[in-house]
Amino acid sequence: MIGDHAFVRDRCQIGSFVIVGSHVTIENEVTIGDYTKLQTGVYLCAWVTIEDHCFIAPCVVTTNDNRPHR
Repeated sequence: MIGDHAFVRDRCQIGSFVIVGSHVTIENEVTIGDYTKLQTGVYLCAWVTIEDHCFIAPCVVTTNDNRPHR
């Protein structure tokens, strides 16, 4: 199930029985395992893997910058 105003980009793999909340953004090449819940406002950056049976709380943001400036 995918909520209102959610964005799923190219080459993503979403497992079975996954719930994607409203205003979620899933960037390129993200993998989401079975029975996972993404609450409202989650942002998953490119190349992230979420395993089976995970719960991602509202407004969680991931990053994939290997050289942060701070």
